[in-house]
Amino acid sequence: MYSKITVIFNPIHIENIEKTLQTSGHWCFTLKEVGGRDHSSSTIDKYQLQTLMQLEAYLPSSKKEALTKALLETLNIGGDEETLIAVCPVEELYINGNKLD
Repeated sequence: MYSKITVIFNPIHIENIEKTLQTSGHWCFTLKEVGGRDHSSSTIDKYQLQTLMQLEAYLPSSKKEALTKALLETLNIGGDEETLIAVCPVEELYINGNKLD
C-alpha cells in the first residue's frame, strides 16, 4: 500500500474544477509514489499545478469523493481517500525522474 502519493493535475485551474469533475472522469495528471515510480504522467506546466490538498480545500465532500474514486479507478489501485495525500510543494516535485526547475 502507498504511504504517500503526490497528485498533480495538468492543466487545471480552480475555476474549472467543477466543470472538469462533471465530464467523463478522464484526468490528466502525474502521480508519483514517494520513493517509487511514476504511475502516470503527462506534460506539466508548473504554473498551472494544483495539489490535491488545494483541491480539497475548495471542493465540497461529494466532489472530493468523486475525485478520489476517479483517480483510484484510473490507477486501478485499492484504498481509501487517505491513500491520496499531496505532500510536496511544487519546487520539490520530480516529474518522470526530473526535478521541476
